[in-house]
Amino acid sequence: MKRWRPARVIWTCFLCVLFQAGGVQAQLQLEALQVSDVTPSGFTLLGHASEASTTRLRVYSDENGTQEITDQLETVTGPLRSGDPSAESGYYRDESRYDLRDQTESRGLIHIRVEGTQPQTAYYYHLIADSGSETAQWPIDLPAMVTTTRENSFIAGAHQVLLTLNAPDPGGWLVTIRSDENDHPVSAVVGDGTASNQAYLNLSNLFTTGGRNWQPDGDKELTIEIRRGWQSTVTEQVTLGLSNGFGVSSLHPVAIDLLGGPQLDLLLPVLASYTTGEAITIGWTDASDADASISLHHDQDGTGTGSALIVDGLDENPDDTSDQYSWNTAGVPDGLYYIYGVINDGSSTVTSYAPARVAIDRGGVDSDTDTIADLWEQLFFGDLSVSPASTTDLDLDGLTDGREFGERTNPGLPDVRLALTEGFNLVSFPVAPSGGLTSLQLAQQLAPNLVRISRLDQATQTLQITEVVDGTPQGANFSLVANEGYSIHMSASRELVIQGTAVTGAINLSTGMNLAGFTRVPAGTTAYGLLDSIGGDGTIASIRHFDSSTGRYQTVGYREGVRTGPDFPIRRGEAYLFSMLQGVMGVMLP
Repeated sequence: MKRWRPARVIWTCFLCVLFQAGGVQAQLQLEALQVSDVTPSGFTLLGHASEASTTRLRVYSDENGTQEITDQLETVTGPLRSGDPSAESGYYRDESRYDLRDQTESRGLIHIRVEGTQPQTAYYYHLIADSGSETAQWPIDLPAMVTTTRENSFIAGAHQVLLTLNAPDPGGWLVTIRSDENDHPVSAVVGDGTASNQAYLNLSNLFTTGGRNWQPDGDKELTIEIRRGWQSTVTEQVTLGLSNGFGVSSLHPVAIDLLGGPQLDLLLPVLASYTTGEAITIGWTDASDADASISLHHDQDGTGTGSALIVDGLDENPDDTSDQYSWNTAGVPDGLYYIYGVINDGSSTVTSYAPARVAIDRGGVDSDTDTIADLWEQLFFGDLSVSPASTTDLDLDGLTDGREFGERTNPGLPDVRLALTEGFNLVSFPVAPSGGLTSLQLAQQLAPNLVRISRLDQATQTLQITEVVDGTPQGANFSLVANEGYSIHMSASRELVIQGTAVTGAINLSTGMNLAGFTRVPAGTTAYGLLDSIGGDGTIASIRHFDSSTGRYQTVGYREGVRTGPDFPIRRGEAYLFSMLQGVMGVMLP
């Protein structure tokens, strides 16, 4: 029997720590939106949210979403029946239904029923989710559409399915069932009007393309989907004998064991990723009692609709860090994509979506001519509202959202991208590096292009040095912290991306020499303004900046109370040598 192995657990924990330590302010996301239970008098919307959320629908009578009619309809969120059927009174049944609704919402699952519609009529809608700290809307722009069915026909043989799940704590999960002959599935909340591990599905609410009730006769294969939470869906195929002969309602018990089936969790990409055609790493963990294969796919709406195969036939073994695939996106059209995997052991399948979307943008279309690519804006913000002049800072890393595109950084993650040139570089980290990064660890990353990393100890006014000798980092091992300056000497040019957590912009300058930089640097900040903000003549003697393009220092200071020297720009990610006549605490740029 193959189960979660220790090394796999370590790999999973490593990714989780990396994600959490990064200080990510994850955007509320909506995916796998699906319409079910479409009848002449109503419809249901199902889906997943990336975190626990309350949801509501706005319903319109027109395709542009200008004529809202929500208040003319009845909408019910979560369970539709009585919750716990063993409850002794209506009050307790209502309470159990509310508890079950909370369970569904806590899993990020969405189940909203709309009643009071007209037959064979088009309705348009937006889904609104609210996590308490963020809101999200789906679709982002024009509303989606659903058309109610034509009429309820007389059904000679009514059929219901009572689904029993062998799984720990399945209450609040969503399940659907359908055949290939149906336009939409029917759905239920596990525990609604049944035992806490059961769901009741009424096949009489399945309709055909002609808009009339489905009336099966004979053995029919049906697909059951079990939505357990964000990015976790199990799919099972069952065959039921469904007679169309006149008679009382037939109840079909179906049991599904989820304790021993295959398991799949996509872990990468863990953050929204904007690419211009580079390969994308997909990572996952898996388990199966039997031999299983994995396939990877992409779609554009998180529902599997219109999906395309990336690769199939990946063996469930080997495990651990080898559970990765490098996706060559050549030939994939520009767009925003969800990535998901399917594991199949021959009897059941499990589907799992990666935590974040990716953008593939070779063309860089900029329809609003604001110099920021449309797909970048849509990936991170859901619309085209960001401009270079935007002053908001989603990740609080000191770089405005409008400037993140030009810096090729992630507006949802505190980070900095440094262009290290061959030779001498003075740099600072405007974020607190993830995981307690040390100089020896950074030297390992930069080898073999690194010569040395140096730090100025303010207390002793001496240098601490980490260097690479014969390919091996050695010497002092000091912590790399936000806003402290470092000298990095490179034997070849290279980019360095540092991710971490947001910090305040204040720095402390001691009497003597200091090497430091700033988190937040307002546009247009120059050395003269920095001199004055520190305290002016009598407090600071000079500020020195190393110009890597010329290999020379530029120095500003005071001569007889007048600022002198080149008024060079102050930049985020650079470090400066401050010669202080007296210490100053809490220095921030204006």
